[in-house]
Amino acid sequence: MTPRLILFVLVTFVTVMAVFPFANRLVSPTMSPTLTPNAELPIALPPTPELPIALTNEPQPSRSASQTIYYLSAAPNVIQVNQPRLLTITADIGTDPSLLRESVTCLLYDMQNQFVKSLGPMYDDRTHGDTVAGDNVFTTQVTFTESAPTTLFLKVSAAYRGLLSRVTSDVIPLFVVNSLTAEQMLIQLASELETGNVTAAAQRFSAKRGNREQIMQMTATGRNNLAAGLRQARLEEGDENIRIYDVPILRLDGTTYRATFTLFRSASGDWVIDSW
Repeated sequence: MTPRLILFVLVTFVTVMAVFPFANRLVSPTMSPTLTPNAELPIALPPTPELPIALTNEPQPSRSASQTIYYLSAAPNVIQVNQPRLLTITADIGTDPSLLRESVTCLLYDMQNQFVKSLGPMYDDRTHGDTVAGDNVFTTQVTFTESAPTTLFLKVSAAYRGLLSRVTSDVIPLFVVNSLTAEQMLIQLASELETGNVTAAAQRFSAKRGNREQIMQMTATGRNNLAAGLRQARLEEGDENIRIYDVPILRLDGTTYRATFTLFRSASGDWVIDSW
């Protein structure tokens, strides 16, 4: 072998030995990618969008203690079937500057708690049965004529500036019956006297001379004293057609006397006060 050939072989050998480790690393099993059968490739998801400010749990205005409907009443709260009756509905609402006064509304529901209808707005301006303007006691008057015995329910709703939901009262019942018992009639008479509905109250008395006129001429204090006595009436004796009650009545001078009320059934079947 000639010296030139020997030199070529040596150079070739050195070159191969220098390159071989690098080539070996390129094809090394530890560097080759491994794919699992059916493996899912990672998907880059877009970032979750932020909720608009209005939908986040941002603190909402809280309801204050004065944003309350304290009580609701109806006089009378028992009416007869097919007898038109004027109801005076009153709600005492807390004094709060954010109350939207024109929003106070009376609502009617049936026995299944289903909304029947709105009875309209209530007033605090000495109209529609209201007695004192601006005292936050709201009133409305509605005539009811029901064709069958049932129980209805009344509720009052009011809106306040800054509150998302309306404030509502507790419900109260309105009873519709075929006819009033003697005791129910006396309680209704008391309610009519207390609310100043003297025209309806006078119709609870017979047309005997002086009966109705005496009721019409009574002062507010006299009517309230009579109403308080009627609520304490005690049955003395009676049957299906005549009843006699003992009624304590407060005089204007502060003393109490006991009056005897005699009731009888009229031709229509209603109880009427004949003497007292």
